[in-house]
Amino acid sequence: MNSLTQPAKGARLRWLLLALLIAALGAAIYHPVRGFGFLNWDDDVYLETNPWLRDGLTGRSIEWALTANLMSFSKFAEYWSPITLLTRLADAAFFGINPGAMHATSAVLHILNALLLAAALHALTRSFWRPAVVAVLFLVHPLNVEPAAWLSARKDLVAATFLFLTLLAYARYARRPTRGSYALLLAAFLGALMSKPMAVSIPVLLLILDYWPLGRWTEVWGERAKIVKLVAEKVPLFILAGLAALLAILSQVDVGAMGGIGAHPWSTRITNALYALTTYVRRAFWPDDLAIFYPHTDGRLSWLTVGACIAILVAISVVAVMLARRQRYFLAGWLWFLSGVAPVLGLVQVGRQAMADRYFYTPGIGLLVMVVWGVYALFGLRGRTALVRCMACGTVVALAMAASSQLATWRDSGTAFRHALAVTRGNYIAHGNLAAHYFVQGEVERAREHCIESLRITPLQPTAWNNLGAIEAALRHEDAALYAYERAVLLDPKSAKASFHFGELLARNGQPDAAAAMLRRAEELEPRWQAPRAALSAMGR
Repeated sequence: MNSLTQPAKGARLRWLLLALLIAALGAAIYHPVRGFGFLNWDDDVYLETNPWLRDGLTGRSIEWALTANLMSFSKFAEYWSPITLLTRLADAAFFGINPGAMHATSAVLHILNALLLAAALHALTRSFWRPAVVAVLFLVHPLNVEPAAWLSARKDLVAATFLFLTLLAYARYARRPTRGSYALLLAAFLGALMSKPMAVSIPVLLLILDYWPLGRWTEVWGERAKIVKLVAEKVPLFILAGLAALLAILSQVDVGAMGGIGAHPWSTRITNALYALTTYVRRAFWPDDLAIFYPHTDGRLSWLTVGACIAILVAISVVAVMLARRQRYFLAGWLWFLSGVAPVLGLVQVGRQAMADRYFYTPGIGLLVMVVWGVYALFGLRGRTALVRCMACGTVVALAMAASSQLATWRDSGTAFRHALAVTRGNYIAHGNLAAHYFVQGEVERAREHCIESLRITPLQPTAWNNLGAIEAALRHEDAALYAYERAVLLDPKSAKASFHFGELLARNGQPDAAAAMLRRAEELEPRWQAPRAALSAMGR
């Protein structure tokens, strides 16, 4: 009896200690988020001024969360992501529109994800210590600060939760394929898709896991019919992934994110993707220049830089293939990283960024697996020596300190975008958002400087022109304000804000007919917004 119960007790104790370690580390790093506020980069639209959140969890708000950008377009949702939206509604219902409480929820989700990752890797590999180390590194890595510190990135946290649940379900299905286990797999995968469309790569990841660590490819190697079966069992997952990808693209077209500021040619997209891949790998080991926004390379990369990127990626791939027979984890981890980050490399252009830290959140696990399993293979039994343990602890402490330092840059909009300017070049988004930040703080001249610099770098920005209009109006530069608002409306005819502000200024400048036209357009674009209707009533229209 003792021989059977002692290992079980030891396993439970190990898991308890791991959970306590992850919770303590997570709390030590992320406890400052309780004092963080909303950022003026998406948080203002999706959270701070979102009218649906103010209603809390009601029948109408739940219906909105389930159907936004599925049945009808909503600017308060990035795309169809009902589970993410429901977590935001739950936050608002319990805590009100309280950024500190919402940040605390995100920090707890990040800690929970680290625990689920350890459990998923344990279920897949039947190992404890290596999954535990990967989970701790995942928790403390500075590249993973963004999803936990930026409220608009809640979708990355929730999608990761369901990814890890999908891996747990797949480990069970792979070892005991039944209808019930497949139903659990489908449910978890649907949860991931309903949190963030980036989960479309999960079926490919499952095929990679068939190769390692599950060894299902080994069982069928050379038998074409069985290989086809491995792919065929995932066909329902691929169909769901395809539908989710199509819906995400259509949603981004509605919100105006497709193509960003002018569509980039294929050559530019490919070189930017190569640079982004290499930069993710480098930052996994040396995360010294992280920012809230990275401007697109936009064809400015030298051929020497592009050649170096290609050489690095090819070298890693060649080594992975060469080790494929004996160290399968290396190829599997590399493919995990590549397949996970592929949907957001900008080959299908969505948004204006060259890359983003949040895109590393779950794909980066593949790189962590390569390193941790590689160190274990290198040292073997000697990996238990005091020296290696000290090196591992030192790595965790160093990453945790870097994560804590990076977290401090997310405290507010001013801090986040000043830091972005310090570590990037040509960052028109950072200048534009600093302009908005300083304008709210009453530093109008300073706001004007940043706004003009943003437009100097990239002139075709409707939001920046709208902000410049507000700044010029505050400085009593009426003609400059009218010109700026007109540019904003021309560049983005769907902007209710630009139409409203242009209409207000036209009314003040004695152009009632033009003003009424702009205000009516604003009312049509945003029916729930009361300000255009009130302005029309004040004009007697």
